[in-house]
Amino acid sequence: MEENEDEDAGYVEISALKKHFDTAAWESIMVEDSKISKILRHPALKNEKCTKDHHVCPEYLIAFALLNCPGKPGEKAEELYNVLQEGGLAKHTFITASDKDIPPLFEKFCTLSTTDLFDMMEKISGISSDYDESELEQLRNAHEQVREDVFLDDVFGHQSRLNNAEFLKFVCAKASYMFSAHLLRKKVFEQAKVTVKTHITGQ
Repeated sequence: MEENEDEDAGYVEISALKKHFDTAAWESIMVEDSKISKILRHPALKNEKCTKDHHVCPEYLIAFALLNCPGKPGEKAEELYNVLQEGGLAKHTFITASDKDIPPLFEKFCTLSTTDLFDMMEKISGISSDYDESELEQLRNAHEQVREDVFLDDVFGHQSRLNNAEFLKFVCAKASYMFSAHLLRKKVFEQAKVTVKTHITGQ
């Protein structure tokens, strides 16, 4: 993905995305009132380095795509690994359960499936999620438990590290919910013990 000219910028500009994704689905990307433009400009896809409205965090955009776009599990697992391990499979031979990048990225996956998604729905489509602030806080507080007791347990089990092939295999076989906003949202709701009120289809 083509980022800003400064490699350390930590963001990609929407205009660069337009050049990279030259398909019909992205043709309205530069139209500010279009749904795709509103999604890309939403705060959920920005990190602290995104200082402009047209800046997008590449890692968050990849997370959003992995959760919502069709694709083969094996290819998605590789993309997940590449986001977690800078340099990806070409530079690393293993990944540890205590990798420092897992907690913040996993939390973003959770919010993009729940609270961030609900905010997008309301601000972009005018659809209320029907959850009050206490319920949203319960969902946010469940992220760590889902990460530790579900994802890490499913993928790593009792092992502290896995080689690349093992990680990809276990993510595909036991943690495919990482590639479905609907399935990951279900995990968060179960851990948070929040009753599902808004049913979101098509994910």
